[in-house]
Amino acid sequence: MEPVKVLPTDARVPGFVIRDKAVDYDREILAIMGEGYRVGSWHFRPPSLGVWSLWEIIDSPIIKGDPDACLGDFWRLLWINDLRQSAVRYVADWVAGGKPALPKAEGMAGWKKACEMDRAVIRYAMDSIPAGVLSLDGMAAIRGQVELCYSGYEMLPGGGGCNRKYLFAGEAYGAVCSHSVAAHEELIWNTPMCLLGHVAAHNAVVNGVKGVGRPKDREDTKLQIRLANEAEARGELHQWQRDYPDTFPPSPTQCKFPGLLAEFEAILKAKGKKAHG
Repeated sequence: MEPVKVLPTDARVPGFVIRDKAVDYDREILAIMGEGYRVGSWHFRPPSLGVWSLWEIIDSPIIKGDPDACLGDFWRLLWINDLRQSAVRYVADWVAGGKPALPKAEGMAGWKKACEMDRAVIRYAMDSIPAGVLSLDGMAAIRGQVELCYSGYEMLPGGGGCNRKYLFAGEAYGAVCSHSVAAHEELIWNTPMCLLGHVAAHNAVVNGVKGVGRPKDREDTKLQIRLANEAEARGELHQWQRDYPDTFPPSPTQCKFPGLLAEFEAILKAKGKKAHG
């Protein structure tokens, strides 16, 4: 998940002002242990790196958080997570065939003309997916399991992502396989991606990377930046500037207000007198 974009003109808001992102530690730990989402005997296992890569190849809108993903998108996502390595051949043929889109026709007519991969998807959907899985609550639970894939990776500075087409390309596989003695196949297909992310975050700490930690809440980040921008536009100092003037000097916007600068200089002098007793 991409971090909130901060414009050069935005106020500088320190991290301690912004709430941390809420973490469901119970669900996260269970995912690391291999427990995902169940409906009866059906189990949506915590996705692996290989599963995520196949989702990226088919350009799944669900892993992008698209609220308009259709039922066929969910079928594809569930089918890949269940079949895992067995889905690779189908996806490879789908890529070689020009990546045909999901059938758009109403009912089953369109699916009968679908590519081999999507015919396999519809068979799986009809035979293996319990009705409750695709209820509103079920789809929300599936989205929650997908979001857990970021857990760990989002602790890395910049969220652990990149500006390439795929968030986890060959470099990610090299990093994962180089830090473990487990069989590569086991790491790629059976190890929860949630766990791999936390291993990556731990390795970053061991290697001295700064800024590794739980991310900030996205909505609160946007809110605090907006409030700080509005305060600066009114010619006001922030509380953190009053508390830590040496660390947070006036911004270019604040420097346009002579009264604010005079107030800030007075705070600096007062802090200096206090510091020298």
